Amino acid sequence: MKDGPPVKNPLFDENGKLKATVHHNLVTIESLRDPWVRDQIPTLQQALEAWRFNNDTSLLQTRLIQLPRAHTPMDFVTTVYEHLTRGEFPLIIVNHEPSFSATENIEALADKRDDILATLQTDRFPQILKTVSVKFSTSDDYKMVLVSGVGDFRVEKGLKRKIATELDLPISTAKNATVNPSDFDTTLWLGLIPGMVKPIIQPHLIGNVSGVFYLRTANPSDFVVVSVSPIDSMILKVKHFEAHLRAYARAFYRGFEFHRTQELDIYKNRRYIKGN
Repeated sequence: MKDGPPVKNPLFDENGKLKATVHHNLVTIESLRDPWVRDQIPTLQQALEAWRFNNDTSLLQTRLIQLPRAHTPMDFVTTVYEHLTRGEFPLIIVNHEPSFSATENIEALADKRDDILATLQTDRFPQILKTVSVKFSTSDDYKMVLVSGVGDFRVEKGLKRKIATELDLPISTAKNATVNPSDFDTTLWLGLIPGMVKPIIQPHLIGNVSGVFYLRTANPSDFVVVSVSPIDSMILKVKHFEAHLRAYARAFYRGFEFHRTQELDIYKNRRYIKGN
C-alpha cells in the first residue's frame, strides 16, 4: 500500500475549532472500569461508521469530549479508517475492557480471540504495538526519544548505542540511558496516558522529543494491535500501520527528518542535528 495523504480531521473547521459544541462530563480514567460508564460512550466503530457513511460527526465529538483526552490522535485514526475501508484492506476495531498497558491490552482482547482470528482468517494472534520512552543524559543536558515496535522487544545496549549515534551523543551515554524514566510525564509532554504511549503524537507536542525510532522487526504481512483509547483498539497489518505512521509523520511532524537504517525507521528532530 502506498503512503496516502492525511484525511482532514472531520471534527474541526479550517481554524482548528470544533464544528459543534457538545457538553458532556469528562470521563476519568478510573471511572472507565465501571461498565455503566463505558456503556454511555459510543464505541469507536459506531463513531467512525457514522462519520464515514452518514457524514455524521456527532459520535466522534462525543467521544472526543467524554473520554480522557490523552489518547491516539484522531487525525491518525480517521486516516487509517478512511484508507483501509475504502481500499477494502483488513481492519478490525475492537471495543474492550479498559487497558492501560500492553499486557492489559492483551488480556482485554483474550475473550475475543476466536472472533478476531476468524475475521482475520489467520491462526496467529496479532502482537501489540509497544512503545517506550528512553532518556539519554549528558553532564549538562538530556535527550528524550520514543522507541516503538511490534511485540515485546527490549531496548538493549546495542540499540541504545545506535540511538546515541543518531542523536550525535557520545556512545558512553548509552550505558546509563533510562527506559521509561519516572521524571518524564507522558501525559504532560506527549498528551498520552501512561501505559498507552505510541509513536503517534499530537503535532504541537512532538517537538518535546528528540526523535522517534521504530523497530522493523515483525513480518509486514502480520497483524498488529494499536490501542486508540483505553477501551478501543485497531487491528491492521503491520505494513499498513508503518505506511500510515510515515504519512502521519510527514504531514504533522514539522521540523523532523525521516530516514531508514537496516532495522529502524527514524524520525529525528532537526533541532538536535549538528549543523542545523
